[in-house]
Amino acid sequence: MGNTQTKTSTQTKTFMPYIHVAIIFIFMFGFGYLPPIGTITPLGMQTLGIFIGVIYGWSTMGMIWPSLLGLFALSLLPGAGAINTFKTGMGDRITVAVFFLLIFGELINKVGLSKYIADWCVSRKLVVGKPYAIMAMFCLAGGIISAFVNCFAGFILMWGVFYNFCKEVGLKPGDAYARVTLIALVYISTMAGDILPFMGLSLLTVGLQENLLNIPMPYVQFTLAQLIMTLLASVLYFAFIKFVVKPDTTIVKNYVPDTDGMTLTNQQKFVAGLLVGLMVALFSPGILPAEWAITAKIKSLDIAGMLALVLVIYYIVNLRNENGISFVNLVKDINWSVVLMFAAVAPLAAAVSNPDSGILGYLTTVLSAFLGDMNPYAFTILILFMASILTQFCNNVAIVLMVVPIMFSFAVQLGANPVILSVLVAFNLNIAFATPAASGGAAMVFSNTAWIGVKHSYIHGLAIFVINMVVTIIGLPLAELLF
Repeated sequence: MGNTQTKTSTQTKTFMPYIHVAIIFIFMFGFGYLPPIGTITPLGMQTLGIFIGVIYGWSTMGMIWPSLLGLFALSLLPGAGAINTFKTGMGDRITVAVFFLLIFGELINKVGLSKYIADWCVSRKLVVGKPYAIMAMFCLAGGIISAFVNCFAGFILMWGVFYNFCKEVGLKPGDAYARVTLIALVYISTMAGDILPFMGLSLLTVGLQENLLNIPMPYVQFTLAQLIMTLLASVLYFAFIKFVVKPDTTIVKNYVPDTDGMTLTNQQKFVAGLLVGLMVALFSPGILPAEWAITAKIKSLDIAGMLALVLVIYYIVNLRNENGISFVNLVKDINWSVVLMFAAVAPLAAAVSNPDSGILGYLTTVLSAFLGDMNPYAFTILILFMASILTQFCNNVAIVLMVVPIMFSFAVQLGANPVILSVLVAFNLNIAFATPAASGGAAMVFSNTAWIGVKHSYIHGLAIFVINMVVTIIGLPLAELLF
């Protein structure tokens, strides 16, 4: 009996991957033949099938070939074509930025700077022997970078630093403490990236408010509200980790950092200077006068152009230095799963957002039917809850562009304060981790199958969604006090 069960189990494991492959193909290439739902067009049904197939593929078969298959399927949509689809994906601003950030992160790692930063973070008397204080220190560093540069720079660079810490301590892929810290870094960095009103999704939301309603946003109150909500959400997530997940922290608690010889080499000093220069350059368009030519030039370079320049400077300075890190050495360890996943997300989000698909239009109609005659408080919470669900499956920028004008329209009718709505939108719709396509941060988490795993990505994504809504509800009376 036991041998029969073992044989059956082995056969199931053998055939299961092929079953997953069949399901992926059925969704991507068969779903479009189903009758359209509501106002969703035949094009929308095809797009929806590809979307579901890609999500299912990422969840069951990894990131690489489902992403490539998704790009292929999107290329077959009317008017798309392979060149345009791959150009949209591989040439997307975020895809290119992530590619160069991964390379620069490898440079920081290979010269030993990330190890130095990790050793410095964990050797402060305030955090030694305190696993959650160490976690908070890493998150604080990622949050500061994110607030003044962008969230991708924050969590990608700090992931590299944390990996060195794991190596020092003895943490391995799959260890719970490493898993939750990596997720916390992405979550908190994402929130921190929207604290300032001229960064990230906050810039878009505030811009829509000022353009559509001609109501200026008080920057100081906005920043204060975002900071308080970010800190509250961080505390709640740490509480979730400590009291619900309960990772084994023994190895971190017993770790005694070696502070002897903690001096920077010339290579490390040089790369540290490049890192600081990069952050200053990326942040400078927000503080330099907009009319200056240099401001426009720096802004046009964006993070990818600045990173390319930083790498060029590194190699020019190290032309005759045998200790320089070769480019081949940098790119050999790049996580291509992440790059290809982002390359698939960009055209997928564009296809879902395409008005000709009718997907977002249908969702908007459904959303409007639930609003009715509500009091302002109930309206604000319900519409943010529904929009937050939508952004777990669609690009958050697309959701903001589609839903926020409707929110403002209903807010004016029902007597809700649109400024408060903007504050809560900038926080709430910026956080989406429930599916791989929810956001760039979610894509990073889900693609890290070695250290995090798809199952835990979904669990923490759902927990973050709940925390996000709790903080949004608390943030409403807070915003009323500030505005």
